[in-house]
Amino acid sequence: MSFIISRAKDVISPTYVGETGRQFGTRLKEHKKDSETIAERKFTRANRKESISEQHKSVIIDHVAQENHIIEWEGATILDRASIASTRRTREAIQIRKRGAKAINRDEGIVSLDHV
Repeated sequence: MSFIISRAKDVISPTYVGETGRQFGTRLKEHKKDSETIAERKFTRANRKESISEQHKSVIIDHVAQENHIIEWEGATILDRASIASTRRTREAIQIRKRGAKAINRDEGIVSLDHV
């Protein structure tokens, strides 16, 4: 089994780049389930404000909660594959960096790349 770096796109255009050592479909289902749970919540103004300050398991779920956006799960794609975790993380950081401001990731990945 190869490991993957994937991308999911928000209908408004930001993208999320994620890295996992598990199967793509499994991780995608988890993201979808978590996002549907947030989307189904009935928010009062106070609840919405509270939700904005929550940090969920994934930044893509934070994005759904905070921006009330819909994610195009069908458009999620595998960008790269690597079986070695350190290689996967480096490639994830490169993919996040490539997207610049369009990436909704919390950080630039676990691997710190020099800004050249």
